[in-house]
Amino acid sequence: MVPSTGERRHLTVLFCDLVGSTEIAAQLDPEEWREVVAGYHRAAAEAITRFGGHVAQYLGDGVMAYFRVARGP
Repeated sequence: MVPSTGERRHLTVLFCDLVGSTEIAAQLDPEEWREVVAGYHRAAAEAITRFGGHVAQYLGDGVMAYFRVARGP
C-alpha cells in the first residue's frame, strides 16, 4: 500500500441560487434570462472572492463556492 501524501483541509461549502427562478425565467425570453443569470453569477463571484472564497462551479442559476476555514494558533 502506498502511503497517503495528501493533507486534510477544513472548509466551508456554500451553494446559493436565485429564489423564484422558475417563475422569473417563464416571464423572460431566453436571452434576457441568460443576461439575468450572468449578472447574478458576476455579483455572486465578486462577493465570494471579496470574502476569500473560490467559485467551484456554476450550476444553472446556482453557484457553489468554497471558503477555507482559518485555523487557530
